[in-house]
Amino acid sequence: MTGLDAILVAVMRRTLLVVVSIVVCWAVACLLPPLRWEVEGLSMAPGLMPGDIVETGPCPRFGRLWPLQRFDRWILAAADGVETVKRLVGLPGEQISIAEGDLWVDGLRLLAPPAVLAETALAVPFEAVAAGDGSGRAEFETALLDDAPFATGERRLLLPVRDIGLAAVIEVASTSAADPWQIRLSIDDRSARFTPTAGGRHALIAGRLDGRFVAAAWWVPGPESVWRGAIPPVVRQPGVAWTIAEDWPDEGGPQFETPTLGWRIERATSDDGISLERIVVWRDVLHRPAANGASFWNLGPGEVFCLGDFPSGSRDCRVWGPLDAAALRYRLTGPRIR
Repeated sequence: MTGLDAILVAVMRRTLLVVVSIVVCWAVACLLPPLRWEVEGLSMAPGLMPGDIVETGPCPRFGRLWPLQRFDRWILAAADGVETVKRLVGLPGEQISIAEGDLWVDGLRLLAPPAVLAETALAVPFEAVAAGDGSGRAEFETALLDDAPFATGERRLLLPVRDIGLAAVIEVASTSAADPWQIRLSIDDRSARFTPTAGGRHALIAGRLDGRFVAAAWWVPGPESVWRGAIPPVVRQPGVAWTIAEDWPDEGGPQFETPTLGWRIERATSDDGISLERIVVWRDVLHRPAANGASFWNLGPGEVFCLGDFPSGSRDCRVWGPLDAAALRYRLTGPRIR
């Protein structure tokens, strides 16, 4: 073997060693378990409260390799370098604005999907007034404002909330094509009718959200006790999307401060075989501009915009401005863990 051959063999060995090392490191990284992170503060309330534990997916350091998805929650590096949890609402190149309590992207009002509403909505106290014909309505003692029962020491001007609706879980013992059930949820002059095609527990939701009248229904497994928030459980299962999303023009006025919410269970022959397990009035987050009045932001090609779910208790991109996408550290994939 000549001296040149020896040099080539040594280079090949070193190259092979480097390649093997990279492969081993990659394999070890892919086998890393999810990361857990404890929530501090109220910026992501009510979905995430102080002391809650959130979790990434497996291989947490490779979360950035997948395309960015609007509404995902991330552990990110804030402008001051501190790691915090926020929701991704603006993608590179977009214009983000806040107006009339809603988020707008490139001049269009952004509609939150059911899974996001389940994380941001609050249950509203109400008095249920039931009639003998399977119907009922919700009555309120005061106007519906964007107060926060989890932040009793907070002092700020409260504003009327327009994004309001009903959520319910019903238990259906049996169904009949010849004599079907109909369950109706209504808000003001809008209503959605649901016709269960199978027995079991079903979740229903309807209301005004982000300038639309929305409604959806899905099957709910498991006991009632798994329902902890304002929206029924397992809303993240595949296929759960708005089946109705009709424009609801802004009209303002007191009807949004004290809306008329009602429900009705209907059947042609009898009312046996169906029960209303639970009904909740919900309201969504009311977004607010920055404290200095800023309400729109243009994102560069590599920039993102992130917000907290509790606007008055969150320091986010309204304060920092758009962030470099590299500030996104770990994508959160699962629900909170107590």
